[in-house]
Amino acid sequence: MNITLDLIFTITAALSVLVSAYGLAKSNRKSYLYGLSFFSLICIINQSIAYYHGKSSYHLLMFFLFIIHLALAFPNSNNYTIENMPAVKLATKIVLSFAMINIIGAIFAFTIDDTISFHFGCFHIIFILLIFYGSIKELKKIY
Repeated sequence: MNITLDLIFTITAALSVLVSAYGLAKSNRKSYLYGLSFFSLICIINQSIAYYHGKSSYHLLMFFLFIIHLALAFPNSNNYTIENMPAVKLATKIVLSFAMINIIGAIFAFTIDDTISFHFGCFHIIFILLIFYGSIKELKKIY
């Protein structure tokens, strides 16, 4: 990847981490999900560029994983309170899928694809930590 794209992706990924962290700190679900959505959009663009240049099937796999991530992370107006327990259980499964996709993304960034800079794998790890922190924080409120 060229230096300009690497810098643009780094800045936008860092901003998406900050937006998600702000959303968790303020208990603002939409900000948190917008940060996740924006990060998955960055991953989609990155993997499509990598697939265009390398034609490796694992780039296509990662592309579609982050399409799913974007579809799940895009904010909606559902109410996830104790009164709506089925939505809470569904949200728990969705959050676990966020964690799994980011774990796969981190493994991919650290081991499989040597064209991805190290710090992008670190962004995946940060999102995994944010996801688990947010889950623990919300579960303490519910139970």
